[in-house]
Amino acid sequence: MIRYIRAFFRALILTLRGQKPPTLEAEEQHTDLLAWCRETLVRVNAVNTAIEGANLSSVTMHIEGRDVTLKHALDVLHYHASREYPHLIRSRDPHAILAIQATNMNDQFLVLRLSEYEGLPSAVKTALDSLVQHLTEVPTT
Repeated sequence: MIRYIRAFFRALILTLRGQKPPTLEAEEQHTDLLAWCRETLVRVNAVNTAIEGANLSSVTMHIEGRDVTLKHALDVLHYHASREYPHLIRSRDPHAILAIQATNMNDQFLVLRLSEYEGLPSAVKTALDSLVQHLTEVPTT
């Protein structure tokens, strides 16, 4: 109960001073990166739809010494764009952008390898290529 009372008074003080919470300030500084995350989710969902339509969810590839299904790889990308990247942005860590870029580079490699799978229908290949292109355009701020 004390925790909520303390949070209320912090919010009240910030409001009276005309300030915003630090997490909102961080989000306002990185609107382009958050928009990129939202677009990533749209493209991942497009690939998921194409894969489910072609009944390829269980297709497995051997990438970097691991067996990876298409569905699992897309779930990883969805998690990064929906949870991990926004959390890093809100953390205000000075290395957050670098962590996002490094993780995105791994995701980009994973999707690129998935797009090289032989036997993908053209709709899935097109959606994967669009996702790869989008992942190369991560904002730097």
